[in-house]
Amino acid sequence: MIKKNILWFSEINPDYQEENSLIKKFHKDNRLHIKNIRHCFEPVIRQKEVKSSKEIEGKTNVLSLEAEPELLFRESYFADAVVMTKPIFQSNFYPDHFRGIHCPIVLFPEKVQTINHLLFIITSDPDSVISIKQFCNLFEQICKKSKITLLVYDNGEGIQKPEEKLVVNYLRNWNSNLGVYKEQDWNAIHLRKHLEFDEKTMSVMNLNLLLKAESGSFPREIFDNDKTSLFIGFNN
Repeated sequence: MIKKNILWFSEINPDYQEENSLIKKFHKDNRLHIKNIRHCFEPVIRQKEVKSSKEIEGKTNVLSLEAEPELLFRESYFADAVVMTKPIFQSNFYPDHFRGIHCPIVLFPEKVQTINHLLFIITSDPDSVISIKQFCNLFEQICKKSKITLLVYDNGEGIQKPEEKLVVNYLRNWNSNLGVYKEQDWNAIHLRKHLEFDEKTMSVMNLNLLLKAESGSFPREIFDNDKTSLFIGFNN
């Protein structure tokens, strides 16, 4: 059995892994191997003795050590996904380093109890379908056990009927608890009224859709929302 390689960029707090329910779920899935990379970009305070008269007086010199995000970029070439909290990503990687991570990105709030609803978003861009497949193959257990909503965005061009049907059939092979919602407007307030969208929801979209999303649009609202999780597929 081949395990998926997940890179987890965590907080400085070494106990954070034990406190996070989503990371615990990942650990219970025996197909996932999680490598924890800590202290990669936030300063780490350490004490180092200075060989001087100050050392004799019992004083120490405090050094601030900070690794560069290039470590993540190098390792992401060989990873199946990178997992981190939204605040870490938004503070340290967005927007300057957005394209530097070369695998799917999973973002979640500081505190997340469970994921029981998946919101898959597809457009006329074939990459949106690839992102859905990436998620399903990476996180099989979540895909099989969660309710699924397929949001089909049609802005005039839209995904073609045969392709839409193929996507629906593909998802039903994973989970029969599937609903389809079609929309022609990215208005976040409007969509929130019609979609189940709360802290137990993980949205799945492709990188290109997010890069093109305008302020106030539904994809951008999902990214900016600090209470929901997000999977960003990598297709470049």
